[in-house]
Amino acid sequence: MAELSVLIVNYNSWRECVQAIATLREFGPTRPDGSAMPFEVIVVDNLSPDQPPRLIEAVKRELELLCEQQGDDKAGVLIMHTENGGYSKGMNLAMSHSRGERILVSNPDVLFSDGLISGLLRHLESDPKIGIAVPKGFWDTDHAGHLPPNTLPTIGDAWLEVFGVYSSRLRHWRVNRLVKQWQKVWLADKPLTLPMMSGCLFLVDRDYFESIGKFDERYPLYYEDADLSVKILKSGRTISQEPDSRLVHFVNRSGMSDLETMWARHAESREKYYRKWYPRIGTLTLSATKWLLQCKWLENFRKIHPRKPHIDLGRSSSPPVLQLPRSCERYLVLMSLDLRFFLAAGIYGSGDSWTPSKKAFESFVHANFFFCVFDVSNGKQEFLGSWRYYCMSHLGVPIPMLESEKAVAGSPEADVPVLSVVVLSWNTQQLTLACLAALYAEDPEYTREIIVVDNGSDDGSADAIEEQFPAVRVLRNSDNRLYAEGNNQGAAMARGEFVVTLNSDTEVREGALDKLVDYLKKHDDYGAVAPRLSDPDGSVQHACQRFPTLLTALCFDSWFGSFWPGSYLVNRYNMRDFDHLESRDVDQPPGAVCMLRTKEWRELGGFDEQLALFYNDVDLCKRLAQKQRKIRYLAEAEVMHHRGASTRNFAKMLVIWHKNRLAYYRKHYGAFGGLWVRMCVRLRIWEEWWRIGRRNKKDPGRKKAERDHLRASQRELWSS
Repeated sequence: MAELSVLIVNYNSWRECVQAIATLREFGPTRPDGSAMPFEVIVVDNLSPDQPPRLIEAVKRELELLCEQQGDDKAGVLIMHTENGGYSKGMNLAMSHSRGERILVSNPDVLFSDGLISGLLRHLESDPKIGIAVPKGFWDTDHAGHLPPNTLPTIGDAWLEVFGVYSSRLRHWRVNRLVKQWQKVWLADKPLTLPMMSGCLFLVDRDYFESIGKFDERYPLYYEDADLSVKILKSGRTISQEPDSRLVHFVNRSGMSDLETMWARHAESREKYYRKWYPRIGTLTLSATKWLLQCKWLENFRKIHPRKPHIDLGRSSSPPVLQLPRSCERYLVLMSLDLRFFLAAGIYGSGDSWTPSKKAFESFVHANFFFCVFDVSNGKQEFLGSWRYYCMSHLGVPIPMLESEKAVAGSPEADVPVLSVVVLSWNTQQLTLACLAALYAEDPEYTREIIVVDNGSDDGSADAIEEQFPAVRVLRNSDNRLYAEGNNQGAAMARGEFVVTLNSDTEVREGALDKLVDYLKKHDDYGAVAPRLSDPDGSVQHACQRFPTLLTALCFDSWFGSFWPGSYLVNRYNMRDFDHLESRDVDQPPGAVCMLRTKEWRELGGFDEQLALFYNDVDLCKRLAQKQRKIRYLAEAEVMHHRGASTRNFAKMLVIWHKNRLAYYRKHYGAFGGLWVRMCVRLRIWEEWWRIGRRNKKDPGRKKAERDHLRASQRELWSS
């Protein structure tokens, strides 16, 4: 029977899971006498949306080979879970099917090496005070890039993170302190006690793991390892790193496959962690820090800029080269996807430059990378500079490009368009053709690609576009996927550094999109930019708004908005105090045209498809604001807008608007927000019921028909 159980929870990481099991078979555990230790592997798939048959069969084949190798038909098990209950729940499910006395918890995106598991086993057996044993982590197969050890979340760290947004000096001090802590772990050549383990891989005795409650299933994703670390420390045991056990971990491959879900679950788990271990002060800290990160009055003080001196390496599918200001006997390169460097990998080197090895570069993903370098020759940390690099390669493969677009790019350096224009069309053939004609009438400064998503139009739009504009990439949907999903489909095809969603009922004026690109290129602290919209007669559309609040809902839906102070709140929400003739920062710009960096769009997960037709742009802006990213209304860039050409044909538009608004309030104000909006809508319905009766006093039949229609609309609304 198996003496060791290896537990793996998979989510959209089939390819990585195949590699993990294959290396497990090659470098399995051994007993102290050197004989092979019987083990089993239990894989739980957490209802992955991505179900590629070929890769699933590859996982099954690896498990079959393991069964043959072990002479045990239960040594390899794949459990296709019927729900995505989160990492903790999936791992506990795997453990319930396990038989081993020792448990090895592992991510699917890892590679095992010779002696890794055996080293952890010997280390765990060497000291009864050790609760769990963990390896040294690396992000490359050369074992040159050190992964950062986790920092146990505390109240102090939560406040430091927030105050670091306001103070560059405090942020740099915190990074310097973290680097000192990380180096102690990276350079350790003897077993080291850690304050927190990493959930990517650890070894634990089964009885002990069960005695501390295994994983807390209330954590859907992330913070389960922090919670487990606290329980281990409170039980009087330690978390110990075995330096000779080396693990390659391709960080967060599962999370990157579904960023929207990842960040939502991260926020939920973070709140649960602080409320569990710091009940009153944790709740207060969460509320206060959230307010400090979102307060509009303080937004001018929230600034995160690159640490100087700073060099932008631009976009490339070739490995980055960091040219240092001087030659160093020993330097440390920090690499992070976050400009703050609160979580960063570390690579040591010497000389006057650094570039990743071929093997290391094959681990790079298509993303924005930030680097900073310290001279550590004399044992101290002297900051040398910071760099930004946008990787146009994904796991060693350059991002593909159409031949026609290579010709448009015009130079070898312009290997992808700068801008991706996404146009969503539904039964607006003539307007869409006019929109595309305006785009092609320009001589743009920046190269661009144009993607049209046709949402199941029955007016021949897609055929007409392909006939008149053959260079346009057309995606044909068989049905109307509505605004959010359609735009997300188009943005998923985008290859430019920037992506702009453009309604089909718009026509760009000369240079408008170039001006939006220019602004984002020059202002790293802005997440989105939008132009001034004008009617066909040239008059300005007043389309900017502030974020909706609970009072906004009350005033908007009832007679409270007809007189002061309700009328003031409604006017403030609609920004009646702004003539839209000058540029300024706004909460939510016109949704008809909005430009973001493609990387940031994908980090946010694009539009929330639960907000199918309305409020998706408001929600996107709200999420940008929650990340302390500013949004600019750029009056000098003009786009003509015909207003609502697609939605004016949509019979259930009003009901969908109310459903989407209700979903928005539930998302950003919780259950109370949903109840509040339902109450406000009921007030509106009662008011409308009274108005129908009043205006149809002499026509009972019409009064009954209108009230029946109101009842039907109400039933459909509450059915969401």
